[in-house]
Amino acid sequence: MRYVLSLGLMALVVFSTQSASACKCAPPPPAKKALEAAQAVFLGKVIKVEKMGGNGGFGPITVTFEVSTNYKGVKTKQVKVRTASSGAACGYGFAKGNSYLVYCYSSDKGKTLSTNLCTRTRSEKNATADIKAIGPGNAVKEKSK
Repeated sequence: MRYVLSLGLMALVVFSTQSASACKCAPPPPAKKALEAAQAVFLGKVIKVEKMGGNGGFGPITVTFEVSTNYKGVKTKQVKVRTASSGAACGYGFAKGNSYLVYCYSSDKGKTLSTNLCTRTRSEKNATADIKAIGPGNAVKEKSK
């Protein structure tokens, strides 16, 4: 009887706990290939991070960047990029005031730019090799409308 109770208790513990899912990514392509594949790539400073509603508080976040250098696809000084709100869902943890090299993709023909942990997006201080590989880029001067 003890054996059955122990086995039952063990099964209850194993099956009642939720398994945590984590973001799993293949290694990103080299910087040049990532640039070619991206919808937009830029160097910018985070000026605003906004949580969007939905999904029990775990919806996407929108990050507004002040763009300093465009490598591809950016024409305005400010750009909004979406990412998941959690690293477990592959969301990138942007911090207000910090600068990043951001590789973006779009699933709606450029209307909404997104990024995640699986791209080559990284902090500016960790992007030296990428910036060297993809070239100098262009300064962005136009204000967003």
